[in-house]
Amino acid sequence: REVSHPEQISRPWTRQRSQLWFSVLAIFVLLAWSINRVDLSLGGIVEIFEGWPETQNLLSRMVPPFIPSEDFTVITKAALDTFFIAFAGTALGSFLEFRLVFFRLGTLCHLLQYEHLPGP
Repeated sequence: REVSHPEQISRPWTRQRSQLWFSVLAIFVLLAWSINRVDLSLGGIVEIFEGWPETQNLLSRMVPPFIPSEDFTVITKAALDTFFIAFAGTALGSFLEFRLVFFRLGTLCHLLQYEHLPGP
């Protein structure tokens, strides 16, 4: 059975609730400061939304992309170069990581001795 308390209008202020409201207030203050900092007026905000048809026109011409056949080999070569650079970077990072891990294990070997492990 639920007991209602008409004198209690809202929940009490807890630390979590205070942090939430402080965060919301800080976001609004930072938003107002950034709008003021870039000298954006209400008319400028309206102009951003009025410019949406031009943005939509640009995006509609970009998707799906049209790649002429003479540019296809250049784009393919650039994509493969990007892939192999990423692969080489990952391989080098993995190699260095394994080397560091094994060097670090040498300093931790005293923790891995069998004397410290409980026996049967």
